[in-house]
Amino acid sequence: MARSLLYTCSQLYERTPTGLGDERVVFVTPTAHHAATADATAAGRHLIETHDFETVDAQWHLRPEYVESLYVLWRLDHPSDAAYSDLSSGSGHSLGGGSGDGSGDSGGGGGSGGDGTDDGREAEVAAAAAARRAEYRRRGELVLRAIEVHCSTPSGFAAVRTVGSGAAARVRQTDRMESFFVAETLKYLYLLLSEPADVPLDLERYVFTTEAHPLPVLPARTAPRTSADAASDTHVMRVASTGESATADAIIAPVYPPWWRDERMLDETFGEEVEPERV
Repeated sequence: MARSLLYTCSQLYERTPTGLGDERVVFVTPTAHHAATADATAAGRHLIETHDFETVDAQWHLRPEYVESLYVLWRLDHPSDAAYSDLSSGSGHSLGGGSGDGSGDSGGGGGSGGDGTDDGREAEVAAAAAARRAEYRRRGELVLRAIEVHCSTPSGFAAVRTVGSGAAARVRQTDRMESFFVAETLKYLYLLLSEPADVPLDLERYVFTTEAHPLPVLPARTAPRTSADAASDTHVMRVASTGESATADAIIAPVYPPWWRDERMLDETFGEEVEPERV
């Protein structure tokens, strides 16, 4: 599903005059087409056939979501993932080195290994994954070149707006550069087009926020409860792995970061006002 969604995003980028995705489009579904046909017939007008999507707002605000998606799949798309191996046989949309029409044909011997063995099948799946990862980078390079061509200014990079379509399309720059362009768009392009060993950050030990700020993944440290904590707990917990019961003094409590003020913050109702009991 993730690859299919990314294929759609790629089409929305590559089928624009700039190679940069429009801010807003609407998809032309069979239901919408039927309704438009009925309206045109009722009004005595000829229906102009549309494509599979229509542009509503032809602006690109230097947004990062597309290149972020390219980077995420580039990092996660490994040949060892058997769930994706069927895509190398031509089912679904592929971002591999196929024909670019979404057929997913990345070569090889169809649904089985080239030599009919498990080793051949593994080699075919690995080759398909490598082709897809190369394609993620290729599409990132297309976005980078489009940014340099259409968005570059003497003092930075500007959002763009496309006026008209086809050969008559004109691209105009706006006097605006969003902060997320540097914080996210360029950062994800850098990560996508760099080898992991060359990135001065161990990406296995960090997680990115929605604004692409890296946060360290805290190790799962635990510490035993104090005797006072154990004495205040009277309930019995069931140990999932063995099915046996465990008393409170055997329960292991997590160690929270220094900035964590109170364990009660984990409670969804923490901070809510509670009405006093009526006497």
